[in-house]
Amino acid sequence: MVKKTQEWVKDIMFAIIRQMQNEQYNGDLCTEGYKYTINGAIDNYSQVFYDAKKDRNINLFHQYNKFASGLYNNILMSEDAYKILKDFCSLSKEDQKKSDLNKKLHGEHMTPQSYTRHKLNELLPATTLTNTMLEEKIDHAFLGAKLCIITKEEERKYLDGAQLKYDDITVSNFLDVYKKSRSLSTDIETDFRQLKDKSIKSYGYGQIRLYILNQKGVQFVDSAGNVKKLDECFDYLENGNYVI
Repeated sequence: MVKKTQEWVKDIMFAIIRQMQNEQYNGDLCTEGYKYTINGAIDNYSQVFYDAKKDRNINLFHQYNKFASGLYNNILMSEDAYKILKDFCSLSKEDQKKSDLNKKLHGEHMTPQSYTRHKLNELLPATTLTNTMLEEKIDHAFLGAKLCIITKEEERKYLDGAQLKYDDITVSNFLDVYKKSRSLSTDIETDFRQLKDKSIKSYGYGQIRLYILNQKGVQFVDSAGNVKKLDECFDYLENGNYVI
């Protein structure tokens, strides 16, 4: 079995952070020269899944036309996105070729790459962390980092609007809902509470961004169209299952 992309990405981030700490690079993970290289790995964390049948990693970026073949098994999607995919599958092959699903669907990294990079960047000064502690912090940076399929026009705007900011009420309400079924470390809860006035597009773990979609009326389903409760959606983001 090939190594899961998610394990490989975290190994790479560990190596980069340790090297930058030891050699005192002139810059950080957000410096332009480093950012684009590092983002390539972070991008793959959310959208590369392991195909058990073919024993290989598959990048799910813009391959919606392969939905019927099972390529998006085990991927959470909005109900409206699912309907678009089902309608596409019912078209003739000729009409499918004319249809551009990339104009209708959007693969959302529920935890933005920029936020993961921001959390990883915070680790650079932490030179006294043991290897185990650093690995745990890297795990936290990728919390909720999973792909969800939503509609490009209607649903994406709830997360990507340039003026959208977190407020105390949204954060508090989310935490009240979230903590009914699971526990939070002090560090992670602090991360959520520090989101006030930050951009929803660029900040926040996937759990709170999915909660915001839910509050806007977005219903989520699995790849078979089965409706998923909010708590089940949180499970999807946290179960570590990147297998299709």
